[in-house]
Amino acid sequence: MQWFKWIGMILMGVSVGSIGFWLAYRMDKRLQEYRTLQKILMLLSSRMRIGENLDEAAQSCIEAGAAEWEPWLRRIQEGLRAQKPLSEIWPQALERCKAELHLDKEDYKMLAGLGKSMQGAGLESCLGQISQIQDYFHAQQTMLEQAIQEQGRLYRTIGVLAGILVMVVLM
Repeated sequence: MQWFKWIGMILMGVSVGSIGFWLAYRMDKRLQEYRTLQKILMLLSSRMRIGENLDEAAQSCIEAGAAEWEPWLRRIQEGLRAQKPLSEIWPQALERCKAELHLDKEDYKMLAGLGKSMQGAGLESCLGQISQIQDYFHAQQTMLEQAIQEQGRLYRTIGVLAGILVMVVLM
């Protein structure tokens, strides 16, 4: 029966220790999503500059490799093809993809606001809005990169130490 105790301690230590790795993983995943979103916004604005409508520009982003943002872009395309207003489909598509993404509430608000502000706006206004959102996400990306350097290692270390502490307490 002693081996049950050891197996339990090891499992508890690993499970508690993995919390730190999970927190660090979420930060890494969010950084990756920021980078991909930056590419998508840049591609959207460049495609709109050469005269493509939003539907065609979204398709270009999907073909270029939108990764985790592809379901969002596809929903926007479907809505545009169904003649729904952009201010309605943009935030709805974003809301449906929320579970797969690792963004903050403020990030979602900014992206949802972009869709609403683009509705009926001229090309220069849309490009200006996209540029502002790009600046916002670039600043967020920079702050997250610094946080990963400082906190990522800390989360992993604390997770491992907490796992060891749980094992020692259970002895």
